[in-house]
Formats: sequence, structure tokens, C-alpha cells
Amino acid sequence: MTYQIRYQKWKKRDRVILYQSLRDKLSLESPQFYMPMFSMYFYLHNTPKALHTIDLERKFSVKEILNITKQRYYNSNMFLFAKIYDSSKNIYEKKRDFL
Repeated sequence: MTYQIRYQKWKKRDRVILYQSLRDKLSLESPQFYMPMFSMYFYLHNTPKALHTIDLERKFSVKEILNITKQRYYNSNMFLFAKIYDSSKNIYEKKRDFL
């Protein structure tokens, strides 16, 4: 059996929505998708105008964090509701998730 690593490009609107929810709900200042290992598998032409938001292709992707349901001060684990995209069915669902 052969496996192939594939990537997906995020649409600008989806990226903006996810980043804004990360800033609002989790207080992250500079969210990003930077993964240096991608350069080992894909050729990505980086210029100042080539703003690619690239992620690994997968079945489920978090598209937006809706709210946090349980958070502890002593560790970074939390339960939250998120808008999840199922690429096999091409649908969005609101689900409880663990981060």
C-alpha cells in the first residue's frame, strides 16, 4: 500500500474566519499555518505576493471556533464547540471538540 502526502490550500475567507476566532476565543496574537517540513515534500514558490495558506489534506478540518465549554487554568487542554468541515461528505457540522 502506498501513501501520498497531499496538501490543501485554504481560501482567504476561511483563513480569516479561523484566525479571527482564534484571536477572539483563545487570545492568540499571531496564528499561522507555517510548517517547515512542507518544503521537503512540495515546491512552494515564496514571494511577498504569494500568500499561500497550505495545510495537510485530511478528512476533518476545524474551520471556526464557536465557544469554549470547559477550560482549566493549570493546563492548555480544553473542550470547545467548533465548526468542522467533513471533506468526504462536503458538509459543515457544529461539534464538540477537544483541543
